[in-house]
Amino acid sequence: MESSPLTATLDDLCRAWADVHKFQGSVIVTRRDPANPSAKTEILLARGYGFANREFDVPNTPDCKYRIASNSKQFTCVVALRLIEDGRLEIDGTVDEYLNKNEEDPYFPREAAAKITLQHLMNQSTGLTDYVNLDDYEDTKHLPTKNGQRDIIDRIKNIPLRFEPGASFEFCDSNFVVLTHILETVTGLDISELMDVFCFKPAGLTSTLLEEDFASVKGLATGYNFDRRIGRSYGKTAQWRKCEYVLSMDTARGAGGLVSTVWDMEKWARAVIFAPKGQSPVLSEQSRDLLFQDPSQLLEYGPEAYYGCGLRRDSSPWGLFINTDGATEGFYSSHRAYLDSGIYLMILANTEMSNIKTFAWTLSRVAHGETLPEDGFPKSLKGIPATEADLQKFAGVYGEGGTLTLEVEGTSLLYKRHQIPGTNFSEHSSFQTRMYMIRELKPLDLKKGTFFAVENNFEYHFTVTDQGVENVSLRVGNRPVTIS
Repeated sequence: MESSPLTATLDDLCRAWADVHKFQGSVIVTRRDPANPSAKTEILLARGYGFANREFDVPNTPDCKYRIASNSKQFTCVVALRLIEDGRLEIDGTVDEYLNKNEEDPYFPREAAAKITLQHLMNQSTGLTDYVNLDDYEDTKHLPTKNGQRDIIDRIKNIPLRFEPGASFEFCDSNFVVLTHILETVTGLDISELMDVFCFKPAGLTSTLLEEDFASVKGLATGYNFDRRIGRSYGKTAQWRKCEYVLSMDTARGAGGLVSTVWDMEKWARAVIFAPKGQSPVLSEQSRDLLFQDPSQLLEYGPEAYYGCGLRRDSSPWGLFINTDGATEGFYSSHRAYLDSGIYLMILANTEMSNIKTFAWTLSRVAHGETLPEDGFPKSLKGIPATEADLQKFAGVYGEGGTLTLEVEGTSLLYKRHQIPGTNFSEHSSFQTRMYMIRELKPLDLKKGTFFAVENNFEYHFTVTDQGVENVSLRVGNRPVTIS
């Protein structure tokens, strides 16, 4: 990788995020010429930041492995598409066809199973209940399964569908649990074997694998979070804490069980997303069309649909791009593949950072040659505390029906989010999140009249006057949603 002004700017941005937002992990940014597929891919940045293991001072490097969580779903979809190519599955084949072989004693309730197709499973449009939302999930997620994916399916299969298959979109890990079980049932092979044959070997991936419970994975980073809480129960200063990774990998599997490196993910993008027409070593062109096909053209839930087969499609100032994010205890991941400009970036973090979408978007702007304004780079905000009087400006209830409630508790803001219009969270029950250390959320902008807080990949933007909050807006990724 040759040093260049662009590489230096990208590196400066990553270091700033590491300093201010406590990012640690690895980042790769590459560029190719879409008009000249045979031209060499240019590596703009490939570096690690912070520590893979803080206890032993092991630094992050591009060779470190990280849990990629929901970025695993695209691999499961590719396995399904390869089996469709081989004639062992059909895109409109139903759960009933593949799992209810016993006519007299069907495994999956027949009424629902007959409606749900492979397309629905891959497009996240089945109406199944997500097992991570079950009341006992936190108490059971660490338990190894005795019968593989069937143990999870048994817990959700008899729950009435939340909507008719194909009628709406809702991100749901249960969809990929069912899909994984179908793939293993039809082939008689474990999903790890299927991924090795259909994904890893054809794409030349050497550091990507499906993690198993209690397995020692060489080169796997440790997951952390930066705990900003201060007090009798937490300590005198904010500090790094090692995440207790309690999710059973027997559960995650095809829904989120892979570990990988930024190098391997870039290879994967080259083989699947950026490969010239008809030259992908992984998928036929017909299957690639299915992988990237706009789901709004296939399903009933209309033009707002943007989740294809384990990948999201979206528009940007630089044209169409493919993107996916993943999150699990101690690890976040985000990738962006810009089809028209040839820019690719992958962030693999071994820390919990809910603002990873903002990080990826800012990196994208720089990679496309934008010069960020001075406030586009995060800055150290130490020594600028927010007082209770400052925070009282934001207290109140916002949005029709009380979408968002802000309360002040000492020098902390308490966010209570209720129904969010225009998102798949619209039917979730209300919840609250305490935002500690408000000075880390851009208090400099208190004087300018605006600041933003990022929580669970949602960005809340506030406009403030001397009289208080003038309006609140929400962005889900790059999609604006009006609150007030």
